[in-house]
Amino acid sequence: MRLTAGQKKGIHAAARQAGFDEAAYRLVLRNLAGVSSSLDARFTRISFITCMAFFEETAGGTLRGNTPRYWQREMEAARPADGLLWRIRSDAKALGWDEADLDRFLASAKMSSGRHASLADAPAVWLVKVLEALKAMRGRRKAAAPF
Repeated sequence: MRLTAGQKKGIHAAARQAGFDEAAYRLVLRNLAGVSSSLDARFTRISFITCMAFFEETAGGTLRGNTPRYWQREMEAARPADGLLWRIRSDAKALGWDEADLDRFLASAKMSSGRHASLADAPAVWLVKVLEALKAMRGRRKAAAPF
């Protein structure tokens, strides 16, 4: 995803409000988002929210123009529950799949058609769809198994 002009302005303003200079700002981007610039196309939605939540926490829990802990709540909502990911991985393991198989399945034409390349970047709604598909596959395997 590419950040919008408003998101770029917002992340720079958040870093300044939190007291970061340019070098420290870029260090945060590298460590939390895996990018060196807000112009980088690899900047994901979750990475943006994570950086904003970090700057918010560093600034005392509130960024100008937002309610207290706004980005912390956004981060909690954007990240799927650990239990959901655990269940997906557990079902995949029962099918003999690894993490790469899950990512290929999610990106396949049968699922997101390339909109989501990995579980790490997929919103919760797509993770639920993956889980439902894995459950159905496991059910078909059980039904086909001889007694």
